[in-house]
Amino acid sequence: MTVARAHEDVPLRVLVVDDHEVVHWGFRVLLTEQPWIERCLAARTADEALALTRTFRPQVALIDLFLGNDYGVDLCRSVRELSPETRVLLISGAGRMAPAAARAAGASGVHLERRGFEGGRGGGPDRQLRADHLPHRSPTSPNRCC
Repeated sequence: MTVARAHEDVPLRVLVVDDHEVVHWGFRVLLTEQPWIERCLAARTADEALALTRTFRPQVALIDLFLGNDYGVDLCRSVRELSPETRVLLISGAGRMAPAAARAAGASGVHLERRGFEGGRGGGPDRQLRADHLPHRSPTSPNRCC
């Protein structure tokens, strides 16, 4: 997956919120290899995500739609209330959400992976996640994760 960058001189702190360890691992591998990442934060619950948002004020939050007993849309609203400058992308491998509903919750967008034996389409490594609206950092800055 590649990420299109708009502002290469801005440090980027990313918060990944998902209750699955494999998702955390995957995003950490992907994001820490990017020269414009300052810090990759990881949370498994809404409470953890809100605590990290208060402390680090991430520029970007990737939030799963379904977080065990929590709903990602509610967390999106709370993150945006705590940190209005944080851009939220709602993500899901198992759910559906209209982009208009995501925007109404305060999200900048929604990315849904559709896979399965029924001929669904999923994202591969060559699929591009458009993120022109997100701030990014200089390629000369060091990476940090979690």
